[in-house]
Amino acid sequence: MRTSFVAPRWLVISLGLLVGAAACATSPSEDSGGDAFTDAGGLSGSAGAPDGGASGGAGGSAAAGGRSGSGGTGGAIIVPDSGAGGGGHLQDGGECTGTVSRGEALPLALFVLFDRSVSMLSRTSSGTTKWDAATAAFSDFANSPAARDLGLGLQYFPLWKPGVPDTCTTDAQCGVGGPCYNRACSSWAPCSNGSCGLFDTCGVIGECENDRAYTCRPVGSATACSGANGPGGRCVAIARPACINATSCDDAVYDSAAVALAFNNGAAITASLTATTPQGNTPTGPALRGGLAQARAYLQANPTHKAALVLATDGMPTECSPTQISSLAGIAAAAAGASPSIQTFVIGVFSPSERATATANLDEVAAGGGTERAFIIDTNQNVTQAFAAALEAIRGTALSCDFAIPPAPPGESLDFAKVNMSYTAGGQSQDIVYVGEEANCTAATGGWYYDVKPELGQPTKLVVCPSTCTAFKTGGSASVDIKLGCATIVQ
Repeated sequence: MRTSFVAPRWLVISLGLLVGAAACATSPSEDSGGDAFTDAGGLSGSAGAPDGGASGGAGGSAAAGGRSGSGGTGGAIIVPDSGAGGGGHLQDGGECTGTVSRGEALPLALFVLFDRSVSMLSRTSSGTTKWDAATAAFSDFANSPAARDLGLGLQYFPLWKPGVPDTCTTDAQCGVGGPCYNRACSSWAPCSNGSCGLFDTCGVIGECENDRAYTCRPVGSATACSGANGPGGRCVAIARPACINATSCDDAVYDSAAVALAFNNGAAITASLTATTPQGNTPTGPALRGGLAQARAYLQANPTHKAALVLATDGMPTECSPTQISSLAGIAAAAAGASPSIQTFVIGVFSPSERATATANLDEVAAGGGTERAFIIDTNQNVTQAFAAALEAIRGTALSCDFAIPPAPPGESLDFAKVNMSYTAGGQSQDIVYVGEEANCTAATGGWYYDVKPELGQPTKLVVCPSTCTAFKTGGSASVDIKLGCATIVQ
């Protein structure tokens, strides 16, 4: 029988379950990053200049650890020739001046779903934990000038079953979340009842002082953490023993917020991050459904805003249904395809060895969520800096290209057949064509449409096609104007 040994804490729980299932309560395994996610991170290239230039924009940045994106296509905004189907300027039985208002982009809110599983305690190359590096970046971002006009909300995963404490010393304290995982056999099976079978003993387990994502035996050993792939250092007492079956798989538990979506709430986000400690496993499925439900509820209360979800994680889903990447991508796709649409952005933090096998999985989730590729951060990078770059890139990408409908002039009613949009950059103004619906958006013509067709209901906003939106965001000092009272230029 070995007298000292070490293993990643996620593996400890996994092996303990396999060996001790007959005698002990079950608990899913925890990941150490796994092969869940991609090495991509660069955004796709920007569109070409709005004057219809032939060349595309530069590829996306790989500052957050991902691949560079490809260049965009040129000429996203096209003004149709005059004649049937619309003219190159606004007309309504002669030159029409109408009433012009500066377009106001709808406010953007990001709901951040933060992985607080125990593997986030793993060290980066700088010596800090993934958790400390990532949360420092998010705290700084939430309190930065860039976030002043940005709504932010926050929730963590895993969350515990109702009534289960954050930490424990006895099985009785855990209730339905038991047993308390502070003692184990040499096989890592929980053994609070003291029984490990023939030729084995039940001993107190600890954690490695150099990397608290690793569990070790016996406590006090100077060599237990120096085993194969161990982090070194002494085996010390676990600071916060947890109930092994604490994790909730109930969507309703995650359909909540540690910090509710709101504007100018950086201080509340910092306080919440500071008070939170990584523990437990990775129930990504119910967490993703709950986070999207939070974003959806926000939009129902704020129909003239835009909301997106940011999933920040370091590993595979290890418990709660679903655990298949394709199913997670399906959840994200359903939200992206719904009305109102909610995009899902993904940030992953992985060691170099994990990154090689992570590519396809996280890209699949991001693509399902309508954001093409994930941002992957290598733990050999400056994780805080790279995480901050990913957040800033997401903010820029998610900035709304939806515009509020200006009110009709006093004493007049709004005629949705007499609304137009124009874009001005570099002193040159171009009209944007109305395409009727999203399905009619093309890279060649761009355009805009109402969130609800006027013939079917009451529109609440003007939505810009993706290629036109890209041109807006890359046009430098530019403005969007909305004109009322002139016949709409159609595609």
